[in-house]
Amino acid sequence: AVWEAIRAAGPYGAAYAHKVGMLVEDQDAEVRYQACLALAGMGHEAVPYLTIVRRLLSDKAEIVRYGACAALGGLGASKCAEDVAALLSDSSIEVQGAACWALGKMGHEGRHSADAVAKRLREPRCRLKALQALALMGPRGAAPFCEDIVDCIADDDADVRAAAAAALAHVAEP
Repeated sequence: AVWEAIRAAGPYGAAYAHKVGMLVEDQDAEVRYQACLALAGMGHEAVPYLTIVRRLLSDKAEIVRYGACAALGGLGASKCAEDVAALLSDSSIEVQGAACWALGKMGHEGRHSADAVAKRLREPRCRLKALQALALMGPRGAAPFCEDIVDCIADDDADVRAAAAAALAHVAEP
């Protein structure tokens, strides 16, 4: 409940960034994961912990790698884009999806990985996050993959269909 409250506070929880930042190195994987998620919404107050969070991308715990992607994406840590892109081939589909989303949040630097993100559209459990990432990348990120995105309009999952429609809308942005 405490973690949920800190995450819900978003930038208002930034006053606790120092305490939360220390927990990204906790021995318990669940604590490291929750700390990453909390840092993701704290804005510039969490920047001092980027180096530590970046190291968590290679954590042995899947949930921690997922959380690290969420934190780096939430903070728009574009200097970490290459490291996050490496997780597009992680053994965990969930981590791959988190890496997609994080790259979408990283602007221009994330866009360099649009091709690798688009390849994740082939994986049903990663498709939603890949579509969200392509939409976040805007026309330059999504436009080259219009056909792949259109194919997702017929997906069985309503969330995937909605994300595909949103990604297509971003293709038309000026």
